[in-house]
Amino acid sequence: MPKRMKLGQMSKLFTVAIYLPDKVNLYHYAIISSLLSTKFEGRTLFSLLRFSDKSPVVTTDPDVQITALTDWKEIQTADALVVPSWTDLDVPPSPQLQELIRSFNKENKCQCRACFGAYALAYSGVLNGKNCCTHWSAEEDFSKEFPYCSLKKNVIYVQDDNILTSAGASATVDCILHFIRIIYSATVANKLAKILAIPLIREGAQGQFLDYAKPKIVNALPALIKFMEQKPPSDLTVDVMMQKSFLSRRSFTRKFKALTGTTFEVWYRKIRLRTACELLETTELPIETVAERSGYKSPISFRQQFKQQFNSTPSEWRKAKRRQLPVSDLQ
Repeated sequence: MPKRMKLGQMSKLFTVAIYLPDKVNLYHYAIISSLLSTKFEGRTLFSLLRFSDKSPVVTTDPDVQITALTDWKEIQTADALVVPSWTDLDVPPSPQLQELIRSFNKENKCQCRACFGAYALAYSGVLNGKNCCTHWSAEEDFSKEFPYCSLKKNVIYVQDDNILTSAGASATVDCILHFIRIIYSATVANKLAKILAIPLIREGAQGQFLDYAKPKIVNALPALIKFMEQKPPSDLTVDVMMQKSFLSRRSFTRKFKALTGTTFEVWYRKIRLRTACELLETTELPIETVAERSGYKSPISFRQQFKQQFNSTPSEWRKAKRRQLPVSDLQ
C-alpha cells in the first residue's frame, strides 16, 4: 500500500513528483496541479516537484511554458510519482524515466497515471500482472501492446496496490481525490472536493460513458438523495426510495442514474462506506457503533464490505488515519 501521512506529526510535506513530457496536455496537468496545490484549512498538503528529462522549460498543448527540474537527485526523494498523460503512444519513456518508475515501484511508492499515462508504466514493465485502465480510445491498442497487463475496460480509475491509473480528463479528478484519500483521509478528500465545488469521489468501477440526456426532474428525488447521504439508514431499499420520491420503478431507475451516474446498489454501498470512513477517522466510537451509524445491520457484513473496498479492516484504517487528527494540526 502507498505511504500514508500523519497530519498531526509531519516532519515534512508529502512530496509529489510530476513528470512533464513535451507537449503534455495542459488540461490534464492543470487538473492534477490544481488539486494537489489546493490548501486545506489554510495549510499546504503537498510539495510539488515538476520535472522533465529533456528541457528545463516544457511547452504544453496548447502552448504554455512550464519550468521543470532536470536534476533528478531531488526527484528520487519524492514520496509519489505522477504522469499527467503520454503524448506519443508508440514511443516508450526514456531509459532514465523507466529506471525512475521501476525504482519508485520497488520502494512501493505511490504512482498515478492519468489518461494515456498508463503507457509509461506499461513500457517500464511495472504493470505486468497488475490491474490498470486507460482512456477508452486506447483500450484495444493497449491490450495488444501489453498483453501481460490486466486492463480493466470502461472504468474511470483503478488502484492496484501502490499504482493508480485513470481514464480521461474528468476521471483524473476522481483518481487524484482517491489518491488524496489514500494519503490523508476520506475526510480531507471530501472537504477538498467541496472547496473546489466538484462532486465527491466517484467509485473507480463506474463506467466511462454516462447518459447526460437528463429528463426534467420535478420530484423529491434530488433532496431525498442528499438527505440519505447525510445519515444512511440500514433499511434503505429501492422500494423505500421509490415510495418516498413518488416514482414508479422504471422512472426511479432512470432518474436516479441521471442524478448519481450509477445504480442504487452501488450508490448505497458507497455512501455507507464513506460515512464509516469519516466516523473511523473523527471519532472513537466502537466498530459496532460505526457500522450501525453507517447503515449496516451487521458488523460482520460491514467488516466484509470495508475489507473488500479498501483492502484494510476498519480497525487498521482507524489506526492509520486517527493519528492524522486533529486536522487543525496540519503542518
